[in-house]
Amino acid sequence: MTNLGSIVSDFSRGRVLVIGDVMLDRYIRGDANRLSPEAPVPVIDVVEETNAPGGAGNVAANIASYGATCTLIGVIGEDYHGQILTEKLRDRHVQFLSVKDAYTTTTKVRVLGASEGKSSQAICRVDYGDHRVLGDEMKRLLLGAVSSANEEYDVIVISDYAKGTLPEDVLSCIIREHIRGKTMIVDPKPQHAGYYKGASIITPSIHEAIGMASALGKRYSQERLSDEARQKVVIEMGKELSMLLDARLLITQGAHGMTLCDADEAHHYPTKAREVYDVTGAGDSVVATIATALSVGASLQDAIHLANHAAGIVVGKSGTVSVSCDELLQSLQER
Repeated sequence: MTNLGSIVSDFSRGRVLVIGDVMLDRYIRGDANRLSPEAPVPVIDVVEETNAPGGAGNVAANIASYGATCTLIGVIGEDYHGQILTEKLRDRHVQFLSVKDAYTTTTKVRVLGASEGKSSQAICRVDYGDHRVLGDEMKRLLLGAVSSANEEYDVIVISDYAKGTLPEDVLSCIIREHIRGKTMIVDPKPQHAGYYKGASIITPSIHEAIGMASALGKRYSQERLSDEARQKVVIEMGKELSMLLDARLLITQGAHGMTLCDADEAHHYPTKAREVYDVTGAGDSVVATIATALSVGASLQDAIHLANHAAGIVVGKSGTVSVSCDELLQSLQER
């Protein structure tokens, strides 16, 4: 393994194009010390409201937080949440090529409450936004944006949340016409498994991988299995998915680490997390770190080691957060 710290020091030279479902993550935090007289639910006395890029926007923000150049292409609505999202991406130095339509910008509002002397807990989540269906004109604009930005980048990330930005014909066009000579990393949605054939690397969680296998007519389960038996299932499933999709599979497993599979072999990477507080955005951090590392010439093995450290940092924080180069370097020194 090469010096991982030297790779991180080169991150500012990185260049990554991100395409996918962009959304706004809103957090409402407050005190929950009493119940409502109207229903048996807590009353939240709001202390703080924050906004952050979510979905593909969080992947892009993570890449930009490393000092790398990142262009993001996605669809938003011409509304208040879309304005906030655009501002937050600008604040994080992401070059956002937005395609705007009449739909509502996808927004996830998470309400967290803390009773006296206790840490915050999730109370509920409120979602805004339609699952858009792109018309021919919107598809033309989206593919035009991809075509105009594509030549500047050797690493492309597809961030699919099944919100309508990446229908099968759009994604197949991107893979067919824009992947030649480039590395394409896909953060997948299980029901779209067949869309990703021919990508370089697909990065599902174990639950997403099981869903992908099901979508392709294969059945796997991890229920009531020992760690050793679960890992055997992961490897068997990863190899089969790799063969079916002509791509490498990096299956993330939370506290159990992550496993890289191709059709013939597999390699497991134990977790670097010391404490798991909030898994929000951990998958985005893995994708962003691998993409940035590969864009500066790192091997896939080294990129995954760095991503493992980044995920360990993110799960120890609350909310949608990014990792800095300094944090990554510190993690490398400590472990």
